[in-house]
Amino acid sequence: MPRILWAAGYYDRGSPRWRNVRRAFEEDGWTVVECHTDRKGGLSKILFIFKEYLRWGRKCDAVLLPFPAHHLVPLFWLRTRLPKKKLFVDMFISLAESVVEDRKVITWANPRAWWLWLLDWCCVHMADEVLIDTKTHRDHLAQRFHSTPDHFRVVYVGTREDLFFSKESLKNKNVTNVLFVGTYIPLQGVDVIIDAAKIVEQQTKNTHFTLIGNGQLRKAMEKRAEGSSNIAFVDRVPLEQLPDHFRDADIALGIFGSTPKTQWVIPHKVFDALACGVHTITADTPAIHELGEQPLLHLVPAGDAKALAEEILELQGIVQRAPDTIRP
Repeated sequence: MPRILWAAGYYDRGSPRWRNVRRAFEEDGWTVVECHTDRKGGLSKILFIFKEYLRWGRKCDAVLLPFPAHHLVPLFWLRTRLPKKKLFVDMFISLAESVVEDRKVITWANPRAWWLWLLDWCCVHMADEVLIDTKTHRDHLAQRFHSTPDHFRVVYVGTREDLFFSKESLKNKNVTNVLFVGTYIPLQGVDVIIDAAKIVEQQTKNTHFTLIGNGQLRKAMEKRAEGSSNIAFVDRVPLEQLPDHFRDADIALGIFGSTPKTQWVIPHKVFDALACGVHTITADTPAIHELGEQPLLHLVPAGDAKALAEEILELQGIVQRAPDTIRP
C-alpha cells in the first residue's frame, strides 16, 4: 500500500529546490500529494492550508512543509501529534542568520531577530526530520540549535535538468564572456566580482562581465562599478531564459562573499552552470568540496578579488582555444 506524503505550503513549484526534494521522497517510495497556494497575505495562506489539511491531509501518512515553511511549523506540529504522523520540514536556511548575520538588515538587538530565531528553533526541534542543502550546513545548524546531524537530511539544491543542460552554442572568439546571476546579497560577493573585473580590465579589453539580477546591494554595486567599461548590469530574467545565458557564457561565477554563510552553501548558479557545461569559478569552501572532483569547477579564496581576476585571465586562454561549441 503506497505511503502518502502531503506537501503543503506557498513554495515555488518550479524551483530546482522543490523538484529535487519531491524526487528524493518519491525515490524513497512516497506518493506526494501537493497542497499549494498562491493566495496573497500570510494569514490567508495559512488558513487555506489548514482548512485543506482538515479536508484531505488527515488521510495522509506524513506531512512535508517545503521551504519557505518556518511560519507553518508550530501549527502542523500540533496537527501531526494526535494521531501521530511524521512531520518533515525543508528548513533550507536559518531565517535569523540570513537576515541578521548575512544580509545585516537588522541586528540581534531587534525583537524581530529573536522572533526569526524562535521560528528557526521550531523548525529544528518540532520536525521529525529537517531537510537542509549541504552536509556542512547541516553540521553547523545541528551545533547552533543543539541538535544532532542524524536529525537532518541533506538534499542538494541541484538544478532543473529539463532546462539546464549542455548543447551547442556559438562563441565569440574575440571576447570572453563572464556571467554572474544573483540577488546581490552579501554572501554572493558581488563587490569581489566588480573589483576583479577592474583588475582584468587593466590586463585585457577582451573580457566582458554580465551581471544578471536585482536585489539588496545592486545600487551600491552599480556605483562601485562606475568607470569600468567591461561590466553590464541586466535585470532579472525568467528562469526559463537563464540556460541560454549560461550556454552563451565562457565563464560563470558562483559566490565569493566573506560572510559565514558562504562557507555552508552551494548555490543554484553553480549547479546550473556546470550542468550547461560552462567553466565555473566559485569560492573555495567546505561545502563546495562536497561535490567531489568537477573538471569544470575552479576554486579561489573567498573575498579575494585578485585571485578571482587571475583565475579568469588564466581561463580566458583556455576558453579562447576551445572549439566553437560549448564543452560537453
